[in-house]
Amino acid sequence: MKIVTDANVKSIIGNDGRVSGVEVESGARFAADIVCAAIGTRPMTGFLSSSGLMVDGRLIVNNRLETAAQDVYAAGDISMRQTQSGFIPCRTWLTAAEQGRLAGANMTGAGLLHNSAESFFNASTVFGGFYAVIGRFDAQEGGAAQNRVVSHSGDVYVKIVTENGKTIGGTCLGDMRSALSIRRVVMERGAE
Repeated sequence: MKIVTDANVKSIIGNDGRVSGVEVESGARFAADIVCAAIGTRPMTGFLSSSGLMVDGRLIVNNRLETAAQDVYAAGDISMRQTQSGFIPCRTWLTAAEQGRLAGANMTGAGLLHNSAESFFNASTVFGGFYAVIGRFDAQEGGAAQNRVVSHSGDVYVKIVTENGKTIGGTCLGDMRSALSIRRVVMERGAE
């Protein structure tokens, strides 16, 4: 497998209905037997266009998942939460499910807080191997943030991200037990 970043596909190359490669905008060509495209999500928000609640196609919510309109809550792909580090979209169905649970509880007056950065969790399999990303898994090294690889042997890779001595995220390849432990520690930090 070859990973190419910062490249937009210009065309898919093939003969007789069978793909043989792709060409990117730089002119580079890559041989391929299969082409998959992931374009992300685009919530249907047209009915909200004149509401004044939208930013970049998403509803802005606070840490209780409430919009600027009183008693109106949003969760999932349509929601975007503003934090100290900027706007954070939902990004995954696991996060959307958690947001839905919290928004529903808050509609009944529970007052639960949602921490978008810390609660982020995505896990799946790719090429037969397990992976998980937790919390602020992509925090940049430097200042108070540190990335520490705690396991890198065989089919297992585990990285923990800390900030001011507290675990804020991690990345795991090949070991579900580590992912669940890191998620538990990250979630114990509480809401922002």
